[in-house]
Amino acid sequence: MTIDRLNPEFHAMDILQVPRGEAVTDYPPALDSRVLDAPVDFQEEPLSKAEEKLVADALCLGADEQFVVELVFRRRHQRKSAASVRPEPRRREVEREKDAELHLSNDAKALGRLRSLIGPLVVAFEQKVLSEFNHLERNKKFVASFFKPTVAAGRQETIANYRALRALYCREGITRPVEEVFDDLREASFLGKPVMVHKQVATKLLFLAMQLNKDSPDLARVIGEGVKSASGFVPRNVANRRVLSNHALGLALDINPERNPHIVEPRVKQLILEITKGKDPEFQEGFDFGTAFVDRSLQQTDSEDERRRRIERIVQIHAIAMRASDILKAWLEETIARESELAAEIKITRSRVAGDKKALASAKTDDGRKSAQKDLEKDEALLSSKETEMSTDPDLKNLRALREAVGNKTLDAWATSGIREISLDLVIALVNQGFTWGDEYDDSKDGMHFDFERDSGGNKIISKKRYRDLNDLVSP
Repeated sequence: MTIDRLNPEFHAMDILQVPRGEAVTDYPPALDSRVLDAPVDFQEEPLSKAEEKLVADALCLGADEQFVVELVFRRRHQRKSAASVRPEPRRREVEREKDAELHLSNDAKALGRLRSLIGPLVVAFEQKVLSEFNHLERNKKFVASFFKPTVAAGRQETIANYRALRALYCREGITRPVEEVFDDLREASFLGKPVMVHKQVATKLLFLAMQLNKDSPDLARVIGEGVKSASGFVPRNVANRRVLSNHALGLALDINPERNPHIVEPRVKQLILEITKGKDPEFQEGFDFGTAFVDRSLQQTDSEDERRRRIERIVQIHAIAMRASDILKAWLEETIARESELAAEIKITRSRVAGDKKALASAKTDDGRKSAQKDLEKDEALLSSKETEMSTDPDLKNLRALREAVGNKTLDAWATSGIREISLDLVIALVNQGFTWGDEYDDSKDGMHFDFERDSGGNKIISKKRYRDLNDLVSP
């Protein structure tokens, strides 16, 4: 089953960062052809408690009715006949799929009986999904809006979208997302910007302005004016991974993402390291966004002394990130201007070469031809030199590579504002409220991001379990 099979226009799949058309659930591996010889009477048995749980798990994980029927059929066949039937030699996957299709068509009676047993469970599950979505529409309209398609669609398509997103929570053990997540979401204010977050995060945000104004009156208003965007709950995965983000639980905030980007792509981290190398006396090797800026071994702390040391590390991390941002910004301004000037010079020189060629072709005398030839050779040598500089200069090569990695719009924004502008006072205030700052991470830096995973007792607010999908149900 692919995302497009549910709804090709569903924008929430883009939010979840699942490539459009890529399989998010797979049908069970094709049955061996030996199933063709299996008796069908075992499909007449009523569903056992274990099979009912298997059906419930499969539906929760996003399977459709046909998937579930084939899954139960496979399980029953394995239980009844696998031990007594000698496996045949392994064949190509295409041949195995053909065998399975032939078997399923020949055993329509057995599958029909299973479908009649499983059908009521499917109907009950769909009624449960509908009831949940009705509840969200009545009580959590902001939440429900995330499950609507970008184009006009029937209500059934909208519910199917919610069902697909619901499965992503189920894969991490959150089998009742309404009760476990959505009903605990609250509308809150982040320094004047509306956000939807978990109720425990909302409580913390109530005291944020007070925390900021404690030592500097009116600081909350000043910082708030600089907050152009803030987001909390968004039902999506972690960037480039198939696990739920804390945003999907309402336990994370992103602040001014355009000016505090998540530096996660290996190529971008390497380019920033190369670009900043040798440009700061304290960081001769450059700024590595793929390692910890400062030791964070005591990040989860309790004692006052350890909290103080953590704040000291936050101050160091912020200073390093801001210095890296300033160096990158200055380099971008200078290198983009240089690239633009060189491109203009190349354009002018090409035009002069074209003019020299015309002058040579139209020269009437030997002296005229010699002069035109000399001008042509001079301008061609100059053009070659400038084109070589454009293609081989290390800074210009890094600029092109960075532009290719992040895009023109992002590169222009970095040249204007750098890659960090978040207030240190705001970072410290949020850390004091129990948040973890994304620039504290080791393998990437996420300056916009703040997590709030644990309560005041150090316990996880929402516990996710080991990731599993339908493939885990296929082989017991």
